[in-house]
Amino acid sequence: MDPEKELAAGKPDSTREWLLQLERRVTELERAAERAERKRRRSVLLMLVAGVLYVLVVYWEMNQALPS
Repeated sequence: MDPEKELAAGKPDSTREWLLQLERRVTELERAAERAERKRRRSVLLMLVAGVLYVLVVYWEMNQALPS
């Protein structure tokens, strides 16, 4: 067992503090995971929008090149 945990095992206040630190760390990790997921979604959306714009520009240019 970790020495810090052994010392905290007999003291309710130190155990409570250890649990609060653990909860804060879990919250930080969850927030980081959410930010990473949002970033990934935004990048996928950006690539899709760029692809659609590319197709529209190529279509427009091809129609302009054809004689009327």
